[in-house]
Amino acid sequence: MELQKILDYQKVDLQIYKLENELKNSAAAKAYANANISRKSNTEDAQKCVRDAEEVTVLIDRYRQNYDKIASEILGIADVLDTFEEPKEIDMFEKKIEQYKKELQSIEREMTRLSNKLNECSSKGKSCLNAVIKCNKDIAVSKSQIENLKKEMQSKVVVLMKSLAELKQTLPAEFLVKYSEIRKNHKMPVLVAFNESKKSCNGCGMDLPSSASSELVAGKLIDCPNCGRIIYKI
Repeated sequence: MELQKILDYQKVDLQIYKLENELKNSAAAKAYANANISRKSNTEDAQKCVRDAEEVTVLIDRYRQNYDKIASEILGIADVLDTFEEPKEIDMFEKKIEQYKKELQSIEREMTRLSNKLNECSSKGKSCLNAVIKCNKDIAVSKSQIENLKKEMQSKVVVLMKSLAELKQTLPAEFLVKYSEIRKNHKMPVLVAFNESKKSCNGCGMDLPSSASSELVAGKLIDCPNCGRIIYKI
C-alpha cells in the first residue's frame, strides 16, 4: 500500500472534515441545538404543570365535598338546637358546631392554598407553551439557515467527494474500514507522522518503544497504543 496515496486520501478527507465542522459549529447549528434543548425542557415543564394541576383539582374537589358535608351537618344541628332542653345537650352540640367551624376554616385555608397553586400551574404552563412556540419558530429559522449553508458548501463538497471516491478505489477495503472507525471517534487526522526527535506519536505525544521505530523505518504503519491513530514515517 503506497503511503502517498493514503496521505492524498486523508488530505482530501481533511478538507471535507473541515467543512463538516464549519457547519456543525456554525451559529445556525448552535441555535438549532439550543432551541431543541429548550423546547424539550419547556415541553416537559408544561406536561408537569398539567399533571400537577390535575392532582390539585382532585384535592380541591375532595376538600369541597368535605366542606359541603360539614356545612350541611352544622345547619342540621343549628335547626334542632332550639329543641334541646338539657344544658348539657346544648353545650355538647355548641361545642360540636365550634369544632366543625374550625374544620371549615382549615379546609378554606387549604383550598385557598390549592387554588393559588392551581393558578401558578396555569401561569407557568402558559409560559412554557409560549416558550415552546418560540422554540419552534427558532428551529424553523435555524433549519433554513443550515440548509442555506449546505447549499453554499455543496459545490466544494461535490468536488471533494468525487476526488475521495476516486482515491478510495486505490486503497484496500480493510484500511478504509479502519480509517473510518478512527475518524468516527473524531480523531483527525487519522494518520500522523512519527516524531523523530521525541520518538513519539505526533497525534497525542505518547512516547513509542524502540521496536516501533524499527517497524516504521521498514516502511510499516503502526497503531498508536494510546490514541489509536495510524503512525507513519516518511
